Amino acid sequence: MSRTAEVTPCSRHKLEAAGCPTSMVEEVVASQCWRIGLQREASIVTDAYQGQTRTRNHCRQCQYSQVRFEPFLDLSLCTISDTGPLGTLADVLTATFNRASAVSWHCPQCQIDVRAWAAHTSRVPQVSAGQTCSLWKLPPTLMVYLKRYDGCSSAKLGHSVEVPMELDLTPWVSPSSRQKVDPLYELVGVVEHEGNSLRHGHYTAQARRGGVWHTFDDSRVTSSGSVPHLRHDRVTLAFYQRRGDGGALVRQDPETPATWPHAHPAEWGSTLHSM
Repeated sequence: MSRTAEVTPCSRHKLEAAGCPTSMVEEVVASQCWRIGLQREASIVTDAYQGQTRTRNHCRQCQYSQVRFEPFLDLSLCTISDTGPLGTLADVLTATFNRASAVSWHCPQCQIDVRAWAAHTSRVPQVSAGQTCSLWKLPPTLMVYLKRYDGCSSAKLGHSVEVPMELDLTPWVSPSSRQKVDPLYELVGVVEHEGNSLRHGHYTAQARRGGVWHTFDDSRVTSSGSVPHLRHDRVTLAFYQRRGDGGALVRQDPETPATWPHAHPAEWGSTLHSM
């Protein structure tokens, strides 16, 4: 069972014919994807850290569109764009989400149109497509991984990426996705790396507990008060806690949709069971 799910023109038409409101089609498919994921793995880790992204591919050749939903346990984000280093977490998020980009894509519709040609070659044809990725559902605890290492040399990218104490993810959430809890987060922990490469250096951590920040450096633990001493050129992982959850973690169950972050199935009647 795949943990991804896709919305195609055909599947959209079938859901609408079954009585699903047009505005709820993507939410239905996304929730089905979520349920399959919980059937495979439901744990305190997924309860705390799992979210969901929405990616839309639009073929520039035949205008075919496809939406894909995928789960995530962390957001792994590039800290460099085509124009150079990105200086803030907001810049990093903006370069990743709700921003159209050009990609090469195996368009299902174009593959049908060129099936006769493809039968004479082992290569699957690709087309130019526009791609947009956005956040669909967000977890109680958001783990952000800042990619700070060169993929070829493992050298560290040592520029500063400012990590804010408060984070509002609204600009990067899909406008068509309703959130049960507002996407407002506050920083509760970071992991920092001191060194010049992936193979060399030293990791330390800072975490907040009871309003007090503590620094963890091997066996040494020190308190730094109500404000952490962040070194933005060293932060590799950042942990954010969602404000509106009240500190309670909801245990999710694949047969209890009310525990999921998606809209309650009562809103689309029996459509969920007709898929």
